[in-house]
Amino acid sequence: MAAPTASAASSAARSASSEPSSACSSRGPCGLRAAPLALILIIAVMQLGAELFIGRNYTVALLFITPLALCMVQLGHPLPVAQLMADRAIETVLGVASRWPSR
Repeated sequence: MAAPTASAASSAARSASSEPSSACSSRGPCGLRAAPLALILIIAVMQLGAELFIGRNYTVALLFITPLALCMVQLGHPLPVAQLMADRAIETVLGVASRWPSR
């Protein structure tokens, strides 16, 4: 039996790496299945809400900014929701810890 050629192995590796994993490919924020067009519409609505509230009430604007950022990440580079939430929690704890002594 002949060994597989290098070109056959490299083409198999290319096809395997070009297909996104099923856990990440069609999942949007909060684990919802969302097509790219739906994510773009959600991003537009969140951006509108952020722009409307940023000058008046920053706290309310953050309710739009946080999902906006998460949707943009999901659109650009889909990740499993659990990993995205864990990363967000770690970043929040680090942000709070960096400001803790100044209060």
